[in-house]
This record gives sequence, C-alpha cells and structure tokens, in this order.
Amino acid sequence: MGARNTYQILVFLSCIILFGVMSTTSLEVGYYTKCDKPCPQAELIMKAVVHKYIAMDPGFGAGVIRMFFHDCFVRGCDASILLDPSPLNPNPEKLSVVNNPSLRRFEVIDEAKETLERVCPNIVSCADIIAFVARDASYFLGRISYEIPSGRLDGRESIADEVLKSVPTPFHNLTVINAIFAAQGLSADDMVALSGAYSIGRSHCSSVTARLYDVKGERSISRVSSRSALQPSHLSTSKHHSNLTKTPASNNGKPPISRVSDSHEINGNRCKREGDKVEEEVHGLYPTIDPTMDQGFGSFLRTMCPQNANDDGVVPQDFVTPKELDNQYYHNVADVKGLFFSGWSLVTSGETLNLLHDFRTIPELFEAKFGESMVKMGNIGGTMGEIRKTCRVVNYNY
Repeated sequence: MGARNTYQILVFLSCIILFGVMSTTSLEVGYYTKCDKPCPQAELIMKAVVHKYIAMDPGFGAGVIRMFFHDCFVRGCDASILLDPSPLNPNPEKLSVVNNPSLRRFEVIDEAKETLERVCPNIVSCADIIAFVARDASYFLGRISYEIPSGRLDGRESIADEVLKSVPTPFHNLTVINAIFAAQGLSADDMVALSGAYSIGRSHCSSVTARLYDVKGERSISRVSSRSALQPSHLSTSKHHSNLTKTPASNNGKPPISRVSDSHEINGNRCKREGDKVEEEVHGLYPTIDPTMDQGFGSFLRTMCPQNANDDGVVPQDFVTPKELDNQYYHNVADVKGLFFSGWSLVTSGETLNLLHDFRTIPELFEAKFGESMVKMGNIGGTMGEIRKTCRVVNYNY
C-alpha cells in the first residue's frame, strides 16, 4: 500500500472519529461540510426532496414540521418518532394515541434518507433529516429562513407510553403547556412562537368535537364566568338550539342546564307535552358550542364535523391562509376562531396575550422568533445513538 493511500485512509478514519465526538458533544451549523467534506451536498439533497413533495401538496410540509415537534419532545431530537413496530418493540412512539393516525408524511423522510445513502452512505442521521426537512418546509411554506445546527444521532428506543406525558395536546390549558415546554428548556416566548405552526396543516375532527358538542356544562360555564369579556355573549342559534332557554343554577350550586321550554317532568324525566315525541338528552344537558369559541365559527365547524360521525374527518387548522406558514394563527386566536382550547388559553395570561398581540401585528417578529425557537427546540437531546441505515429500524436488524 502506497504512502498516499495510507494517508487518505488515515484522514478518512480521523473524520469518522471526529464525527463521533462532535455528534455526542455538540451540534454545529454546516456539520456535513466538515472534515474533508464527507457529504457537502446533504442539505441540498434534502431541500430538493422537500420541494418536490410540497409542490405536490403543502400538507407534506405541515406534516414534517409537526413531526419535528413530536420527535424532539420525547427523548430529544433523536428520530425515535420514526421507528416502526418490531418484535422487540411492538409499541413505539408513532403508535401513541397522540401520533396515530394523525402524524403522517413519513415518506418524505424515507426518500431523503434513501437518496442520501446512495450518495454518502452512513453519514447523515435520520434525526438530522427531520430537522432539515422541517427547516426547509418552513421556508417553502412561509419564507422563514434560518440555519439549523446538525450532528444528531439516532436513538435506539421508542416507547409509545412516553408520548402523552411529553407532548402538548389541543386539550391542555396554559399551565400544563408551559410546564411541558419548560421541562424541555423552552420558554413561554418559544411556546407562543412555535404555536404559529398551527397556521398550516389539517386536524382530525376528534381534536375539536369536544368544543363543538360540549355536554359537560361545568367546563364551559366556568370558562365563561372567568373570561366573560373575551367570549361571545350568546349561545348557538342553530335550529337545534333555537328552542332552548336557560334556567338559573340550582340543586346545590350545580351549573344551569338547557331545558326544552315546553317540557314537563315526570319522576325526574323531562318529556314533551302529551302526543309529542320524547326527546332524549345526555344527563339532562344539550350539547352546546364551547363559549370560548366564536359561535358562528363553531356552527360552521359542526357542518364539517358532525356529532357521532362514522369516520373521523379533517378540517384545516387555518381557514384563511391554510397553505401558508404565517401569523394568521394569532389572528384566529384573538378572534376566538381557533380550533383548539390550547390556542384559546393563550389569552388567559398577560404574558402570552402580549406575545399574541406582537406576533399578530408584526409578521417579521413572528418569523424571526419562530426560526429562533425551532433552532432552540432542535438542540434538545439527540446526542447519543447511531446513524441508522434506514430510518424505520435500528441498525441491529441488519
């Protein structure tokens, strides 16, 4: 073996060693251009794949941005969200009720990884692919541009039971959401900025029907009493509710219920007048639209998400600019026309309400802060593991 070949081998081996050290200690912008440029075209390859899919359907971009969130909030940004069920791990994160079936677009990651493996095998981690495609999707959908460090490694564990306690959901209030973000080293500013991602993508009706058909009563009424200045002053005026009248609270302080105005009670059961059809009620309460939602908007959503539907339909998360990553989300929340209770909860704190106003009125501020918070979130964990040969299984399967 000649001296030149020996030198090249030593340089290659030193690069591999250096990559291992860097990946387990810190992340770096331009990571794949370092060490004699082992894969300098990596970012361009991933960007081309993202552009291809978003050109077909902007929903692909929304899907990979959400995937980045859900990956980083469980065990750090280690691509554990990508692992398929296996005999050794039959219940990975992607099968959690939080992720299944709503988390999609895994094919974007698959194609990016397959392309990279042909060009520079065993170099680019799946965790970095998620981070880069989320970055590129943010640009193609909203012209939000930022540099994201890389050098993550792929984790070898993925547990569905860890997801629900780690990932914020549409049903959480502000206290819970802030606690979940703080546990990841993220601030309220980061939380409000990253919530702007709700301006793209779609949601299953099951995430919003509890607000459209509220039969609990206590929950909605307590919200109205504490935030009356922010709520609509009327209940739904749809044909299903036009004959309802409100009665005062009674029965040891229980909340008021909606009664049929021409009914009477027999042994505690409300019935129609003689000759009319008996009307069924759920615990004596009619399902009402959550008072923390604009009632007209809620009525409109009911047409897309019928109660007790056989299938779980989908609705845009933003009806105004559904294909753009922009600050419209904050307008929707301020107008109480957001889908989720978690969004409405942003108006329940002075700090988050001020941020909501700032991002709503200064689009450039939102864009800058969104990119900054995406980078900050991308720094969570992801420094221990391997570089998978395929993103859906750990390497011991090869």
